Amino acid sequence: MLGGQSPVWIILPTIEAAAYSALVAYYDTTYQMPPHGLSWALSKIGDYSYSIYLLHPFLVFRMNAFVDERIMDISNFYVACAWSFVGFAAMVPLGYASYNFLELPFLRLRKRYVVLDVTTTGIAPASAGV
Repeated sequence: MLGGQSPVWIILPTIEAAAYSALVAYYDTTYQMPPHGLSWALSKIGDYSYSIYLLHPFLVFRMNAFVDERIMDISNFYVACAWSFVGFAAMVPLGYASYNFLELPFLRLRKRYVVLDVTTTGIAPASAGV
């Protein structure tokens, strides 16, 4: 019995986290995504994800109320999931605009902390004259 009497529930989240971490580390080091097609589209959504994250609180609850009151009842889990996909798809163009016009200009101002030293192929500090 987990949770009530067995102390296993104390370490089970750590074991689960280690298993997921190992799976992600394996995937990250063994699979190279092609720079086109679906992989490219998903990577672009990943680029916009922070903008979507910052903007979604202003819109998601209003979109939810609008759909529930004016279009259809979304108390069914599967209907709500379908409408959440529509809502996410609607947020992608807003994330694109926010990323390209607000975030990207500031990201271009970043300075490198570490640069490759081409003479020794080692890593040299950024202040090493490059």
